[in-house]
Amino acid sequence: MFKFQKIYIVYFFISAFWLLSFFWAEAGQLYFDPEFGQFGKSDQFKITLFIDTAGKSLNALETEIIYPTDLLRMLKISGANSIINFWIEKPADQNGIVFLSGIIPGGFDGVLKPFSQKKHPGEIINLTFETLKKGTGSVFLQNTQALLNDGLGTAANVFQTPYLFDISDYGGAKKITDLADLTPPEEFKVEISNAESVFNGKYFLVFYTQDKSSGISYYEVQEGRRNFKIAESPYLLKNQKLDEEIIVRAIDKVGNVREEKLAAVNEKRVSFFWFIIILIILFSIIWRHKEKK
Repeated sequence: MFKFQKIYIVYFFISAFWLLSFFWAEAGQLYFDPEFGQFGKSDQFKITLFIDTAGKSLNALETEIIYPTDLLRMLKISGANSIINFWIEKPADQNGIVFLSGIIPGGFDGVLKPFSQKKHPGEIINLTFETLKKGTGSVFLQNTQALLNDGLGTAANVFQTPYLFDISDYGGAKKITDLADLTPPEEFKVEISNAESVFNGKYFLVFYTQDKSSGISYYEVQEGRRNFKIAESPYLLKNQKLDEEIIVRAIDKVGNVREEKLAAVNEKRVSFFWFIIILIILFSIIWRHKEKK
C-alpha cells in the first residue's frame, strides 16, 4: 500500500532541485499552489499555476498542463485572474492536456498594481479537479516556452515543478463551494497602446484586474456616447482619433461591477468646414447689425 510519506520524500528532492535551480534560472519558476495534496475518492480540489519571474519581465508564455485522466476529472478551468490578458488560444481541456498560449502586453515582472513596490508571483490559471479512484500521480508541465520583454523575443529559461497527489479509498467529503461575494473587482488601470504586430498598428486598450472571491466574468467598454460592448483585452478602439472619454467595466461572476474611466487623449476639434460656416454666420450678424444702425 502506498505510504503518503513517499510523496514527502519525492517532494523533498524536487524542492531541493528547485532551490538549486534558482541560481541559474534566467526568468524564474512555474509552480502550482498548493504543491501537493492528499484526498479520497470523489473529493474535489483546486490548484493554481503561478509564475515567479525572479525580477525579469516576461511578455509571452506557452505551456501544456498534463494530468492523469484515469485518476482525475477536470471540473473547471478559470483564467479570470490571470496576468495573461491576451490569450492566443483560450485554455481548454483536451483529454488530459490543457494547452496555454498567451501574451502580456507591456510585460510582467512581478508587479500587478500601478506604482506597487512589492513584487510577487503572477497567477496564470486556476484548475478544479475531482478524484476518480485510488492512486498516486502528478499534474505537470511540458513544452514550456517563455519570452523576455526585451523587444527581441529572447527565450527565457523557466524551471517547472509538478503538483503531487495521493488518493485513498476513503473520501467524498471535500467539495468546492462558492462563498458569498459582495466585493467588486479590484481597482485597475486602463491604458491605450499601439504596436505594428497588434491590430496593424492601430490604437487599442489594455486592461486587467482581479476578483479574489468569485473571479472576473467579463469586461465592457464604452467609447464616448456609444453603447457598452462586451470586450476582451487587448480591445481595438473604434475611435482612432482618441478624442472621447473611455469607460471600462469589470463584472465578476456574481454581478459586482468595478468601473474605470480614461479621459480623452486628444480634444475634439471643430472641422475647417464648420469653422468657415460659423465665421460666415457671425459676419452676417455683425453686418445686419451695422445696416440697422
